[in-house]
Amino acid sequence: MTPRIPTLHLLQLLPIATAALLQTACQQPDVNCTSAHGAFAARYERKSGPADQPCGQIVGDILGMSTYYAPDGVNNTPKFAEPSVAIRALYLYEYIYYQVYDPTTVFDTRKIDMEVGDPDAFGDFAAGVPDDEGFCAAPTMSKVNLDLPEVVEVLEVLDDPLTADADESVAPVAPQAAAKLAYEWSKVKFLVTADAQGTQFSADLKFTQDACTATYHVVGVYPAIGCVGADGMPDNTVCESDVNGINPDFPTECLMFSEGAGYCVLTDEPPAYDNAA
Repeated sequence: MTPRIPTLHLLQLLPIATAALLQTACQQPDVNCTSAHGAFAARYERKSGPADQPCGQIVGDILGMSTYYAPDGVNNTPKFAEPSVAIRALYLYEYIYYQVYDPTTVFDTRKIDMEVGDPDAFGDFAAGVPDDEGFCAAPTMSKVNLDLPEVVEVLEVLDDPLTADADESVAPVAPQAAAKLAYEWSKVKFLVTADAQGTQFSADLKFTQDACTATYHVVGVYPAIGCVGADGMPDNTVCESDVNGINPDFPTECLMFSEGAGYCVLTDEPPAYDNAA
């Protein structure tokens, strides 16, 4: 015969059991390591290199980020414990377009047969979940190289009208010096918490343009929000808005990357939050 527990004891045990159940139900699940997917606005702080040459004059840039997971997980799902991240710099991407693919350039693939390397830096996260401080690190990123060969000037040659069966015309090609861009990312890490799921980023960068090399510390925030006013000047009210898409607890300011291009950037090192938050 099963012994009966007095009703008084049941009433005493009920609050304890309820509290234990609520603690279990409200426990915050682990967040997988990830970056926000899309464009980050990043400020660059030069650490070394010439300030009077292009390699040392980058104030900020737009960085495209994306996270990938290893395939063949349980029930054909991704392996969320094995994430990787890709970084693409707009500065490099625009350089590739204007110097290589733009139809007006001598590097147009229809004129010169050449192959452009992968513009994305790619690396694995060190773990599937954040560390005790809420960061997900990607310690080793692939190096990005863009090497454009020298182009020798070609003068235009017109077709000879006397030889109807042959086309002797030659399209002109402007001379172009050899060009090189290289990105070497290190100390890459993303803040991954319940309220900042890969939306704050920091890293060190060794950047080379032609024979010039500079190093930077880079801090980024997602999403990239433009903040140039109608007068062409930075407009901090855009960055202070609670509805611009950036977490309103993040401290931001408007930074001009170049003439006519300004973006909201973090004012502090991650984890960056307003004191009033």
